[in-house]
This record gives sequence, C-alpha cells and structure tokens, in this order.
Amino acid sequence: MIRWPAVPRRVAIASPHVGAAARSGASRCSTVCRAAAPRAAATEFANTMTNDPLFFLRHLDIALLVIALPVFLLAGWPIWGWAAATFAWVVQKAIGTWANRKARETEDLKRMAGIMTGSMIGRGWLVALTILAVGLGVDDQSGLAAGVLFLVIFTVWFSTSFILRPFDTHQPST
Repeated sequence: MIRWPAVPRRVAIASPHVGAAARSGASRCSTVCRAAAPRAAATEFANTMTNDPLFFLRHLDIALLVIALPVFLLAGWPIWGWAAATFAWVVQKAIGTWANRKARETEDLKRMAGIMTGSMIGRGWLVALTILAVGLGVDDQSGLAAGVLFLVIFTVWFSTSFILRPFDTHQPST
C-alpha cells in the first residue's frame, strides 16, 4: 500500500500573501491556499522520500516496471504488452490508494467494506479487460507479455507488502 503524504487543507504559512484576514477564513485564503497546496505536497513527498529508509522497497513495483522497458526493447518482446501491463498496474494502484484513503476516512463499517470490496472487484476487471483488449486488439504475444509482466509485478508487490507490513506506521482508527 502506498502511503501518500496528506495534503493540508490550509497552507497559510506556505504563502507570503496571506494576511490576518486570510488566516481568519476570508475568501482570499482559499485561493491562495489552493495555489500553495501542490507545492507543499511536493515538498512533503520529497521529505518522505528522503526520510523513509524503506522508500525504494515500498515502490519496488514501479521500479521494476521502469526496468522492464529496456528489457522488453532489447529482447524484442512486444512493447504493447509492456504498455498495457504498466497502464493496468498504475491505474489499479491509483484506484486502490484512493479507495484506501476513502475507507480510512469513513466511520461506517458497511461503507468501508463496500468501498474496499468494490475497489478490489473493479480493479480486477480493469486489469483483466486491459490484458484481454491488448491480446485481442494487437496480437496474442502482446496479451501474453502483458499478463506475465502484470503477474510478476503483482507477485513482487504482494511479497514486499507482507515483508513491510510490520514497518507500516498507519494505526487503524478504533
């Protein structure tokens, strides 16, 4: 599971244009704060990257996708297979991160279960249909390459998530 840094709703300190009226909740603060939020999030992400000794292991799946591109090119394997597997992995991972965040925000257990279950089923269908579309639309070898690469990346992610689970700092709400 990717732990993205939380973006604060108000980033009053990050902007030099914020006066007392803006800090008190005036309308200008929302404009200034929204403009400063991406910069603050990027800085926080960079700090997370340098402060987390397990950052590379947490994102080993993405690193392997990047490493797989030259392997596919040098071996002469179908590039559409790499592109489909990369697309499916990145999109399903983004959806999973969003669903985890939404599930953590809710207090209702039924809603939490619904979010997580719907996310898992939807991501499975997304991956299956992406690989099927490449296999039928381009050629069989591209579909096979996409399926095999996706399974390799999933296996690496699954293994590292179990290894890193004790080091996860997120505490479930009670």
